[in-house]
Amino acid sequence: MLHLQRSFDPTPRSVAQARGFVGSAVACHLDPSRSDDIRICVSELASNALLHAESSFTVRICVDRHGCVRLEVHDQDRNKAPAKAHLPHDQQATTGRGMVIVEQLADDWGVELPATGGKCVWSHFAGRQAAGAHNACGTPSPAHAGTAAG
Repeated sequence: MLHLQRSFDPTPRSVAQARGFVGSAVACHLDPSRSDDIRICVSELASNALLHAESSFTVRICVDRHGCVRLEVHDQDRNKAPAKAHLPHDQQATTGRGMVIVEQLADDWGVELPATGGKCVWSHFAGRQAAGAHNACGTPSPAHAGTAAG
């Protein structure tokens, strides 16, 4: 099982750095279309950490031997209540679609509030074989599925 983690500063260039970090981590483990999905999702989650938490963030990526991937973005903000993904009412809006994109590309996603503080927004991508007991980094908690960071 591959476990990688890296912290990023709260600057706009960190989103591209996070995308590159994740892309390099999964490139040799997954087919290109899933790698693209994962890179897009980390861009959205990292952007949310910058926009809403206004904090540094940590990206953790886990890939198991079946190709299942768990992507996590941890930030320092516990005050933002998780919200369900929805399209903005204003179709001309330039923000507000990130979690809808994550919901469409990931097989599952959610939010956890670790005891150590901050929040963790995760997404899960099934591997080449049927999911089941071999999900990367453990099975996502169904109690958190379908919620996202504000």
